[in-house]
Amino acid sequence: MFFMKKRKKKNIHPHSNLQKRINKIYQTRYGLYRNFFMLFMPIMAYFPWKRIITTPSRIERRLGIYFYCCLHCLHIKDHDTVTLEIIRRTFQHTNNKYFAYLLADTLLKNRDYSANTERVFKLATNRNCEIHANFRHTDYLVQRFGYRTEKLKPIIKRLAGRRIYPHLTRYQRIRLLTILLQQKAIPQARRIGKSIGKTYWQNNSTALYLQHQAVVYKWATDPHSKAASLIYLQLLDGRKKFVALIKENNRNFCIIGNAPTEKGLGSGKKIDSFKVVIRMNNYTLSEPEDYGTKQTVWLRVANREITADHSGQNQLEIFASNNFAVKRRDAYQYVYPLFLRETQFTAIPSGIYQELIRKLDALPSTGLALLYWIFKINGKIPQSQIYGFSHFVENADFEAHYFEDNVDIGIHLHNWDKEALLLKEITSQD
Repeated sequence: MFFMKKRKKKNIHPHSNLQKRINKIYQTRYGLYRNFFMLFMPIMAYFPWKRIITTPSRIERRLGIYFYCCLHCLHIKDHDTVTLEIIRRTFQHTNNKYFAYLLADTLLKNRDYSANTERVFKLATNRNCEIHANFRHTDYLVQRFGYRTEKLKPIIKRLAGRRIYPHLTRYQRIRLLTILLQQKAIPQARRIGKSIGKTYWQNNSTALYLQHQAVVYKWATDPHSKAASLIYLQLLDGRKKFVALIKENNRNFCIIGNAPTEKGLGSGKKIDSFKVVIRMNNYTLSEPEDYGTKQTVWLRVANREITADHSGQNQLEIFASNNFAVKRRDAYQYVYPLFLRETQFTAIPSGIYQELIRKLDALPSTGLALLYWIFKINGKIPQSQIYGFSHFVENADFEAHYFEDNVDIGIHLHNWDKEALLLKEITSQD
């Protein structure tokens, strides 16, 4: 007679397979929705936008096509305001976390920073251990409210807890480390920073701010990290120098946009008479009679579409990017050549972007971001010191004049109507 040997139950931690379960959910649900969306979009491109909105309503309960149709409408540049409103109205009562996450992710990719996007993110991440959804929610919060907002604390608690933290990748731990440092949670940040390992700091590019903190807390001692730390300090010093430059030349600076509003007006001599001349992005000096040739400060966005033709020609280069030093992993490659040439450089403070995003519910244009920073330094700016901006022109086609906007990649990045109103508030006609 045989007796079955009773197997002993292993003491398995209840959350040891959490990452596997999360990946399964992500692949089977988020992944399924995303893959279906990518397959569905080319088909819907052949339908007029009005039919896309109205046709699927009959079968939306069975296939959920209405959801994908609404997402597709986000990519139709001529009707972004209308379609976004339809999407908000359609999904304002949804309780599906998976739909909510995909919708919130799409809205954020299209630079919709409205309160509705925040509401959808809350729905998507409420009691949700899915790592990507939680980090995407932090992306929204830091862009709109900054790293020190109290709204981040529930997500920090979730990500740093013993249920999720062991399953974070090293890069995800670095993202969490940045938030903790900004939140002044130093003891917890030190433990994570030390666990990253010196080899990783040496062989991988991270944000300038994080490299600086790694050197300060001696997590990293390699030459690359030390150089990044010095670059970060120089960026902060460049910010102080720009503030001093604007204060000293309150009525003796001008900013030149890239709109064709000055053509034929012969403003070149007047522009060159200012002590400080600020030019933007891929500016040209080919029309000296209307736009002058003097260049003192170069304001540019940090992307591959802006050439380096003007690098080194100005006394100071300003990068227009939200959380440039704190979040951008590629910041080093933009500023390191300037560091070697001993050219002064800085970035628009993140607080400026966050204030503007809350006012506009959209990403501010490069020119407005700098003008708002100057307004915070000196008060209202005389419109006589602003050239090449369409905001002061009635019924202007703003999108056509600003190089950094690619209107074919989704909805417009900027809210031009709100920008025009705000620009009139921060300028004077003196």
